[in-house]
Amino acid sequence: MRLLDTETGYFVEIANPTDRPYAILSHTWDLEGEQKYQDVCAIQQTYQRRGLVHVLLAFLGRMILFVLGSWRARSITSAIPSAPPRGFVGRVLGTAEIWAATSPLQDPRLSRKIRGSCAHARLNGHRLLWIDSCCIDKTSSAELSEALNAMYRWYELATVCYAYLSDVGDGGAAGRVDVQEFERSRWHTRAWTLQELLAPDTVVFLSRDWRYLGTKLTLAALLYERLQIHPRVLTKHTALGTLCTAHLMSWAATRSARNDEDRAYCLMGIFDVHMPPVYGEGGQKAFTRLQEAIRTRRDPTVFAWNHASSPTCLEHLGGYTLDDTVQTAVVTQNSRIGSVYHYRSDFTSSLAAHPAQFLIGRLVFRIDRASYGQRLGRPELARHNFWAIPPSLAHDVLVCLPYVPLKACLTPETIAGLAPSMLNLFLAPLPCARHSSAQDAEGLLAIVCAESQSISPDAGTPGGPDVTKVLHAVWIHDRQGHTLRDGSAAPSSRIVLLAPEHLARCRDEVRTGGVLCRDPRASVALFRPPPLRIPPEDAGDEGVDPSVVLAPWCRSALTAEGFAIETLPLVIEGDEARLGYRLRRQGDETAVVIEYNPLHRDVFDMQLRFRIGLEELVVSPVVGDVEEAIRSTTTTTWTKWQVIGEGMGYTNSGCLDYPRSNGRPRSYIRVRLQYESQHRYMLGLDLVRFESVQT
Repeated sequence: MRLLDTETGYFVEIANPTDRPYAILSHTWDLEGEQKYQDVCAIQQTYQRRGLVHVLLAFLGRMILFVLGSWRARSITSAIPSAPPRGFVGRVLGTAEIWAATSPLQDPRLSRKIRGSCAHARLNGHRLLWIDSCCIDKTSSAELSEALNAMYRWYELATVCYAYLSDVGDGGAAGRVDVQEFERSRWHTRAWTLQELLAPDTVVFLSRDWRYLGTKLTLAALLYERLQIHPRVLTKHTALGTLCTAHLMSWAATRSARNDEDRAYCLMGIFDVHMPPVYGEGGQKAFTRLQEAIRTRRDPTVFAWNHASSPTCLEHLGGYTLDDTVQTAVVTQNSRIGSVYHYRSDFTSSLAAHPAQFLIGRLVFRIDRASYGQRLGRPELARHNFWAIPPSLAHDVLVCLPYVPLKACLTPETIAGLAPSMLNLFLAPLPCARHSSAQDAEGLLAIVCAESQSISPDAGTPGGPDVTKVLHAVWIHDRQGHTLRDGSAAPSSRIVLLAPEHLARCRDEVRTGGVLCRDPRASVALFRPPPLRIPPEDAGDEGVDPSVVLAPWCRSALTAEGFAIETLPLVIEGDEARLGYRLRRQGDETAVVIEYNPLHRDVFDMQLRFRIGLEELVVSPVVGDVEEAIRSTTTTTWTKWQVIGEGMGYTNSGCLDYPRSNGRPRSYIRVRLQYESQHRYMLGLDLVRFESVQT
């Protein structure tokens, strides 16, 4: 472990964090970046080889500071560094301070945050300090991996953790907090600061001027209001290990990180799991690996996630349908603090794609096996082993759960209103419930499932029930615009709420021996969806209508392929305005036409309806002995209208198959829409012409 000496400004290496007491800093990284390990080392090296010239420069620097009258106001020996003045005087004073400095901590090239944190720690009796930005050599993958896996323990063993809130004032006096400013701080929205709040015994909050604001105990009520983390957890009266996975995940649901992968890596210590960080794998893969590692905790609530922050009520299932053709979609969620989250959801995955899908876990609590069996009317489930996975299915099975036919939980009136595709679905109850109401607390959450057609059950495993049904989770999609209890729209869902009346109705139909496996479609995906490009949060301006233009790279590529690009004139038919392009290669008798019209426009979501057509030139004979080919009215054969832009980066493709009997080539056209910059979207077109195939 590498620490910073608050007296000398040099690094100190210790083999074990329990060897020496130390303080630790929690902060949010500046938007322009932080000083790294190499930057601090370069400053330290300038003070390790000082000679007579440096002594003379130090004397000259002190004289300049004294002459300019700033010795008292901005002395290099002051405890907390202040911001340097701007302009010519600022540059002169900055140079003079570099000359006058006799240690790295006096050097103005060292960031104010590092100097200020060292000064505050030194004033409070801490000789050693750890700062994540400069105490880790991130060029070493081995050191970075060790640090990320051990970071929770390092914060846990620290004497005190100083949480520096660079965007919060001191409220006019030490110990006074501006509540609104405190709740708006970026510190509450960053991914890594969650473990920095939970792990240490003592967290001291400091203002932008390094003045005391309070501790996590004195501010526990404010933190609970802002983060929904109970004071008993902050005071460590309730251990993290006693809380269910879904509830722990909900704390990270509204947090963001500079790197997508950090949304998963920052949770390793909270769940006490270890895995090697692989930056570049993408946030969804990293989060999937984290959930695979968490499964070793043997907590089935890791599967209690959903798009909506509330489970679907069984009474509303008449407005839902099962659509197996939907495999991916871009989901937009609004958090309780006003932040907007965009992420791509894979409907074939049994594990969540983004922490925001665990918003449902805020009110979820785990119930013991005895209560679980009692609620299902099967007392033998008190001895149920959720992890008795048959060896032959170990690769595909996630958890062993009892199951019940969906129809057994519903009234005849509700069954009559179900879509035909939902009549053969099952529910797999999880050993967890919700605190949202007294009635809900007596129920259970259940996963909507379908019977797998690709995996056959076997005789089970010793110590567990015989496998009687192999299931995989499915999504049901709302088609009637239901609203949730909080007034938000009800999106696609995989979790339903089994209220006590539903449990009483289906008790005779509960069966053991069900296993929840991976969706068989997930293993045969033919392509990887493109990554999202998310607009900045401040990109909204309702007074400006976003525009769609043909991407410059696309225009250059098509031109290089010999295509002439013609912009079609605007066509207005009723409330519909159509635009488009005509692509024709010299010598071809056909042209490809792309038409589109906006369905929905705003800064965070652009949807286009488009269609692709093949335009043919009609050859007409001239009356007389000589036939001459003349150009007349063109005819266009269109594909059906398709929608792109169900969120940024979404890709749709259209494929035109020309009749083989005429020897015409086949064209494959892919259309995609991506957010480019504020109020600007790019339309990309890829066109591939294959050789003609004769019949």
